[in-house]
Amino acid sequence: MKVLQRVVLEVSKLSKSFQQTKVVDQLSFSIQEGEIFGLLGPNGSGKTTTIRMMTGHVYPDEGDITIAGIDVMHDSLAIKKVTGIVPDSDELIEDLTAWEFLSFIAAIRSIPKNIATERSSEWLTLFDLYAHRDRPLHSFSHGMRKKVQFIAAVLHTPKLIILDEPTTGLDPDMVIMMKQVLLKLKAKGSAIFLSTHHLDFAQEICDHVCLIKKGVTVAKGSLAFVLKKSKSIRLEDAYIYFTEREDREDQIDALLGHW
Repeated sequence: MKVLQRVVLEVSKLSKSFQQTKVVDQLSFSIQEGEIFGLLGPNGSGKTTTIRMMTGHVYPDEGDITIAGIDVMHDSLAIKKVTGIVPDSDELIEDLTAWEFLSFIAAIRSIPKNIATERSSEWLTLFDLYAHRDRPLHSFSHGMRKKVQFIAAVLHTPKLIILDEPTTGLDPDMVIMMKQVLLKLKAKGSAIFLSTHHLDFAQEICDHVCLIKKGVTVAKGSLAFVLKKSKSIRLEDAYIYFTEREDREDQIDALLGHW
């Protein structure tokens, strides 16, 4: 018998404007348990604003967002308990060591000390950071800081994991490991929201995608559906097809005509 998957994130008719410029326009999508969803689009398409609305940092002009049945706009504290967020930036508490930072995160998440110690040790070991656990975070490279952010985001086993450009600054080995980790989290029933410019990475792990341009949805559905609709094999080609960027090739040819 097929097990019914529950919807973890529901975004309905979401809109947001800044200074009379609409940056998100009637955006709708949902993510179920055990599903990886990719929100894809060029810079300025509304991805970051969408994430900020999902996390309660920005209020929408219109629309609704629920996470695990909780209204984001009316109970942001409860939302924090069921979500884990890896932001695009690598900001951390600079003067803390990696171990101190994770201990701090565990404390505000009310994770028992023995469980937090075990989980932190396992994640730090997996990401080759255990030997660096007592170093201050200001001495960490960008890639190392992103690893610590990821550990902090999943330490409390959230129902929804939100990842904004999670592979930025990671070396190829770590990108491969990140893909493996996300697929295993998916198999455990986690719902994963991914925003990335790395379309090959998205194609390898996403079940559903939504392509947006200037805040408007231009394609949405299962990865197979989006590829079929654009008569593409690669997500990169589908992205070009739906965001109407073919004209850039003519512009490049004209620009380099004298070369």
